[in-house]
Amino acid sequence: PISARLVSAQNKTLLAEWKPPTEKNISVVACNTSQVILSTGSALYYLEIHPNELILKGNTTLDVEVACLDISPLGDGTATSELVAVGLWTDISARILRLPDLSEATKELLGGEIIPRSVLMACFEGHDYLLCALGDGSMFYFSLHKDSGTLTDKKKVTLGTQPTVLRTFRSLSTTNVFACSDRPTVIYSSNHKLVFSNVNMKEVNHMCSLNAEAYPDSLALATDTSVTIGTIDEIQKLHIRTVQLQESPRRITYQEQSKTFGVLTARINIQDSTGLNPARPSASTMTQSITVSSSVASLAVSKSGSSSLLGSSLAPEYGQEVEVHNLLIIDQNTFEVLHAHQLMQQEYAMSLIS
Repeated sequence: PISARLVSAQNKTLLAEWKPPTEKNISVVACNTSQVILSTGSALYYLEIHPNELILKGNTTLDVEVACLDISPLGDGTATSELVAVGLWTDISARILRLPDLSEATKELLGGEIIPRSVLMACFEGHDYLLCALGDGSMFYFSLHKDSGTLTDKKKVTLGTQPTVLRTFRSLSTTNVFACSDRPTVIYSSNHKLVFSNVNMKEVNHMCSLNAEAYPDSLALATDTSVTIGTIDEIQKLHIRTVQLQESPRRITYQEQSKTFGVLTARINIQDSTGLNPARPSASTMTQSITVSSSVASLAVSKSGSSSLLGSSLAPEYGQEVEVHNLLIIDQNTFEVLHAHQLMQQEYAMSLIS
């Protein structure tokens, strides 16, 4: 795009047009009902929407190129925003700028090498947040102090594995956020804490609110091949999701610092001509990260993930079933098995705590 255009909703006529003074292409843009923020590389321009006019109110040039923008008003009934959220390439940072002069209020280095792909300012239960989604499906979120523009209480969560797009919508008169990705998620607040609830769709690229006579209080969800119109059920109700481990869970604990579950499980291995091997593929054998307790015997792990216990004085007879205990580390949002640790033969896991 080379310009910002104001078009009449009634007769579709062009009311106003604004072009960057450098005549460069517009790379990123965000707007609300009365304000527009856009960038051409590292240059930022702030426009206000007036009757039949787009008026330039401020501009600045940042030290690196802009990756994503947001100018969402904070608070119910607020039509204009006093702040702009910016995600940047190169230094991998999120910044809060003040309006209208676009002066910097705060800068937060995110670390790593994955750039921010979507930023969003949102108010949940009277508390302001900045959400910043990265290209690998992870998301940082901060408490945003509107008066000073500062960010505190930095936290990180994994929503999916692909770039995530954040969009707000209203449900039951409350603000919620839809995270569009390969693992779509609804973000809402309960007892002043953010909660992440999975949606029963495999992948969503984009989402927008739809409130028509035929589709009241609905959402339009776009994938690579289709558009789905639907509603989100009562978000606050209990969502039950079954995670198939293909082995028996025995104990579970939760670790808040790492946002993971620790699960003690038991699976059946069978002695055959090649050694002691799992009876079937399961969570502890299919994950990419596996460790094994050391013993006098040596454990060989094949490329397929099967294991054989060699040289043990307690080697089972051919066809014998042996119970093998494991500790699984599972992500709290995706329920992906991050790591599996296998205990020694005849070693039994009875309890765990974090």
